Amino acid sequence: MTLDEFRQVLTTFADRPADIDIDHGKLLVAVRDEVIEAGLSFQGGDLFVTEQDMKISAPRWIVERVARLPLLADRILTQIPPERYFIDPAGKLTDRLERAPQDGGEASVADVTKRLLCLLDEQRAGTATGIYLTSDAGEGKTTLIRHLAHVQAEKYKSKKDWLLVPISLGGRTLLRFDDVITGTLTNTLRFPFLYYEAFVKLVQMGFVVPALDGFEEMFVESPAGDARSALGSLMNMLDSSGRALIAARHAYFEYKSLQASAPLYESFGDRSVEFVRMALQPWDRGRFVSYGELRDLDDSEALFDEVAERFGDDHHPLLVRPMLVERLMEVAADRVARREFIAAIGVHIEDYFRDFIRSILVRECNKWVDKVSDPPRPLLSVEQHHELLAQIALEMWRNESAILKPDILDLVAEIYADSVHLEPGTAMQLRERVKQHAFIAIANGNFQFNHDEFYHYFLGLSAAWQVVSADMTGIVSALRVARLPDLTVDTAVRRLLENGNLDTAIESLNTVCADHSYASFVRENTGSLVIRLLHGNPLNDKTTRMSVHRMTFLIDSLESREIRNVDFHECYFLRSSLSGSVLRDCLFDRCEFGHLDVSGAPHVTSTTMHDCKCHSVSRSDGNSVFKPEAIAAVLRHSGFNVTQSGPEAAFDSAAAADVVKEERLVITERMCRTFLRATRVNENTLRQRLGGQASAFFNGVLPSLQERGVVVEVPYHGKGRQRRYRLGVPFGEVVESIENADGMFDRFLERVAN
Repeated sequence: MTLDEFRQVLTTFADRPADIDIDHGKLLVAVRDEVIEAGLSFQGGDLFVTEQDMKISAPRWIVERVARLPLLADRILTQIPPERYFIDPAGKLTDRLERAPQDGGEASVADVTKRLLCLLDEQRAGTATGIYLTSDAGEGKTTLIRHLAHVQAEKYKSKKDWLLVPISLGGRTLLRFDDVITGTLTNTLRFPFLYYEAFVKLVQMGFVVPALDGFEEMFVESPAGDARSALGSLMNMLDSSGRALIAARHAYFEYKSLQASAPLYESFGDRSVEFVRMALQPWDRGRFVSYGELRDLDDSEALFDEVAERFGDDHHPLLVRPMLVERLMEVAADRVARREFIAAIGVHIEDYFRDFIRSILVRECNKWVDKVSDPPRPLLSVEQHHELLAQIALEMWRNESAILKPDILDLVAEIYADSVHLEPGTAMQLRERVKQHAFIAIANGNFQFNHDEFYHYFLGLSAAWQVVSADMTGIVSALRVARLPDLTVDTAVRRLLENGNLDTAIESLNTVCADHSYASFVRENTGSLVIRLLHGNPLNDKTTRMSVHRMTFLIDSLESREIRNVDFHECYFLRSSLSGSVLRDCLFDRCEFGHLDVSGAPHVTSTTMHDCKCHSVSRSDGNSVFKPEAIAAVLRHSGFNVTQSGPEAAFDSAAAADVVKEERLVITERMCRTFLRATRVNENTLRQRLGGQASAFFNGVLPSLQERGVVVEVPYHGKGRQRRYRLGVPFGEVVESIENADGMFDRFLERVAN
């Protein structure tokens, strides 16, 4: 570390830049109201700090004396207790480009913990690494992160290596990293000694790795054009150095559409970034049994067989999702209770989660006894338990926090007790018992649901009840906060379908959309609810027409949907595939479509687009068209009746015809996909990714791309001799030029150079 680098790093920890004085080998700095005096010297070209006769390297002195990472390790160990019943999951690894199989496939990993720690140990100079940890909800991402943080903190105490710091984002759509990170350090870990800039510097230096849990918002796209900004902000923050563990449902490079990935890629700027992914796999029989043994359950194999026989599926979620297995085994010790519990859960996969929750609430209802009444009776009914938890979830949602302070939880319980006219003595019992509810957990003196899926489920019930009540203020307050999670939307829709009166519900949602802009969460959430409500036309009278006004529909809202007898007026549709879609007797009036993919041969009959604007359409050959007349031709070819108030555009049958891409253009598109995994790619890696097309690329395609500035050579600093490349043109422009080239490489070059 040079003296200038030392001063720059130290500035991020000091209260003010003026609080640092380095002169004649002496250091005087004020950090958090403490004045530190030390000596500076060079030894073998490295900078050392001497304080109280102890000489230590400058980076280590910053980490231990100024950043106080040993204390942070202690706080992680005390504030994040070890997982009592941890089972190491299996996974599928999509490794670094140069190590991944030539076909880009995944490698099976039997011990994810060990492999993830090895990946996180790798600090690559001049490159920021994002390591995705992906799985479906309830499959153990959060548990694994907490376990890794605890293991690494233990290692740090002895090896002085690096720390993994869990940072829960809670799937928030709008976030500021500085607020979330400093809030985690101060409130969760009780470590108020790092400014945000200092934390970032420690990440860049490799001493700290943030583990961002709940990083879902990067996979959504909004009409406002700020899609996936958070991941771009993260990688810009790292500035081509350091690592970050990103826990989410999917990795962004999984998108099939290059156009969908372009905004994120471009947000990286000129930073060198690469990505790998570890996808957690559901548990198998062996892990289920091992978990039961850790919990001292002596017949876990019999329990597995009992559940598998009940549902006719040894891969049922109750057997393979750790979050559900944990709750199942809480009742498994009592064989009679567990038989009743399992029997109460519906066999159909769409029913099991609702019935699973209800079974737990039945047990909770039997435990909550009103001691004031004579004879004693349950404190609340099962339905009242649903209502109370739904009120708690709604309060969390409105407060934009997944936790509630004790006084707020007391207030919610009191308000609910008053709404159902409980006696004062019963209300007092309710206020105390709710803190011990089976679905409520304590975290640092506050209260939260013991899993996000339970939170999202009860939030869905609350959202449905708001719509049924037709209270416009209540509906808006529930829908305006952020984008509703998928489980919340599905739960709300199921409850609305059970309640009936869908025309009234949709009319209420139309009303709340009237005064909101197309980029608002109200319009997005109403669109998510309505498109599911309309699927299959659940109304008894199948000739009844429904009208939808001014709603925003999210990505792939129309995919695999059966929509009939519906009029959409002034609605906005983000990009959507029509694969598996059935559109019958529908009208799209003055609607706007970001992109439609009609390559899946949708079934479209008697459906009109009138005065609509569609920005692009994907054809069956995978190409997209952008010209209005070509778009209209493709849509007509797919079965839509396209009309407009002004002069009709000429129908160009050639525009709708399939076009075969020239091989050089196919190779160019394949090269672009390689850059989604890393913004800088070595020659050998490109050869590996392109396989048999590598010679054609380097001999016949690359020279033309370099001449036009599409691909630029950058310095290579690794072992051996080879070339290294990056894109010299914004990714979105490259993709759009490919899609508008009508399959011809030379036309692509003409477009991308203009």
